[in-house]
Amino acid sequence: MHERERRLAEAAGPAASVRRALAPEHPLLALQQTVGNQAVVSLVSAGILQRQQSQPASQPASQPASQTTGHGLVAFTGTNFTGADVMIDRQFETALRRVDQYAGTHRVQIYVVHSFRQLEEQLTGVVAGVTPARSSNHHAGHAIDMNVRYQGTLYNSTALQPNNLANLPQAVQDFINDVRQDPGLNWGGDFNTPDPVHIDDGLSTSEEAEYRWTVGNLQETIPQPPPSEGELRTSAELPPQM
Repeated sequence: MHERERRLAEAAGPAASVRRALAPEHPLLALQQTVGNQAVVSLVSAGILQRQQSQPASQPASQPASQTTGHGLVAFTGTNFTGADVMIDRQFETALRRVDQYAGTHRVQIYVVHSFRQLEEQLTGVVAGVTPARSSNHHAGHAIDMNVRYQGTLYNSTALQPNNLANLPQAVQDFINDVRQDPGLNWGGDFNTPDPVHIDDGLSTSEEAEYRWTVGNLQETIPQPPPSEGELRTSAELPPQM
């Protein structure tokens, strides 16, 4: 360095180093111009500049855009929910709130049997004729299995079969029909192999890439405590209480 440049650098002091470190668009540059060099030097000394530079400029392209709104396993409680604890992906909560609202409108209760499920979890007593799906929305925290309770009677998978709905109390029919008519929900009774205790939002088929990402993310979450014997019983094992 020439002698003249060395003297100029020494005269400028640490503030010159700050200016060289800051990109023109960096917010600390505007702060330097507003409150002076010393304030910026203090911020740099405190590590604020380094923390800002370490933050990624954008989300990786491989991650779904909706990740920015937050996925994660959360406990769900609803006014009209009973039975097993409900663990779901945060992104499924809004849809489940609507299910809770439909239940409240028709004065029925939702007796939950399953919600989020670990990939390796083995089910017992599944609904007759229904094989758990390999790409299950339960693995992404976007589905529940339930019975419907109305005026003390529990309506299970046998009672909720599509060909038996007309024989159920009107309140139970209306609740199921509200779920069916919601464009953001699927009722398992409409599946090719009916699974009438199942409700999901169709993530695995409508947003396949996001489904895969969500499963990969949630399956790394700390596992739930082992379910009780009652929680493992599916609706096929819970006869209506007549």
